[in-house]
Amino acid sequence: MRSLIRRKLAMVGRVREFCRANPSDTPGYVQALEQLEERLGRAESLLTQQDTGVLTERGSTKGKAALRKAIRENHLRHLVRIARGAATVNPELTRRFRLPLLNANGPKFLAAARAMLEQATVNKDLFIQDGMPATFLEDLTSILQEYEQANDSKQHGAALHIGAVAELPELCKELFQLVKRFDGLNLLRFQTDPEKRAAWLAARDMSWPGLGETVSPPEVPDIKPAA
Repeated sequence: MRSLIRRKLAMVGRVREFCRANPSDTPGYVQALEQLEERLGRAESLLTQQDTGVLTERGSTKGKAALRKAIRENHLRHLVRIARGAATVNPELTRRFRLPLLNANGPKFLAAARAMLEQATVNKDLFIQDGMPATFLEDLTSILQEYEQANDSKQHGAALHIGAVAELPELCKELFQLVKRFDGLNLLRFQTDPEKRAAWLAARDMSWPGLGETVSPPEVPDIKPAA
């Protein structure tokens, strides 16, 4: 779908350049070119938005996976081990410190980590006494905040991506209607100029490498000037 949209917009870009290079002072032509410029600019902006969203989403997903593993293996696992070792002193600790699954969904994983942080705060002295560094609570708090930020970034990326995908197809339809309009106008303007007519046809066509197929807007018959 993204490839098709890009091919369509590349064709519209060629149409824009042709019309810029072959201007007309006819009011209808000028107005149509202004509309095409505005809508194509919006479409190009949406393509950038889509790419930004995809890259942000992918990067955040990888970052979240690395952070989740670090939270579980470098922080929570040590809390669980110490809690089990202290079961003779405080049997409740074993029940309150259970390692979340690595593949648990995001909210469930974060809730479990937050609950363990809360319990570790209550029992801070016990954990430090059993070998945890004095900054272990701050360290865990910091990495959990990073994880939440990565999650927010992923959601933002997804919103950018989805928003662009939703708007682009309709915008392409509007652009194609304008191309059809220019097709009629330019075929009439250059019906006695084979070179420019050929240049126009090349601009408005969409070629598909490897398929040997060229797609054009629906044929517009040659328009003969009124007698």
